[in-house]
Amino acid sequence: MASMIEIHEILEIYRTKRADIIPFLATFIVSLLYGLEFGILAGIVSSFIMTLYTTSRPQIDFDLERVNDVDVLIVTPDQSLNYSSAEYFKSTVMKRVTREFSSVQYIFINGVSITKSLDVTVVKVSGFI
Repeated sequence: MASMIEIHEILEIYRTKRADIIPFLATFIVSLLYGLEFGILAGIVSSFIMTLYTTSRPQIDFDLERVNDVDVLIVTPDQSLNYSSAEYFKSTVMKRVTREFSSVQYIFINGVSITKSLDVTVVKVSGFI
């Protein structure tokens, strides 16, 4: 197995996106301890968990604008919202509004990144219905 390891590829992964080294390390360590099959499974599971985490925690931009003497907050998520990100989105917006934007009278959600496939949880939590 040692001949299959390409150090320059590992360093390239680390330099490009450090978080991507986690599935590699999980695969490598579990393969050494428990065998190749379990190592591959550990890599798949760790990659799945990382993907689930990033989709459930979107970055949210807050822009305060003044329109006709009224404070308007424009909230823009950087990715589509789904079941796993709905509650996070709502709680993050509510915390920021109560802490930093208490003078805001209107909140608009800029849905430029939201795809057509919203599920019912996102619609309910965001207050669309």
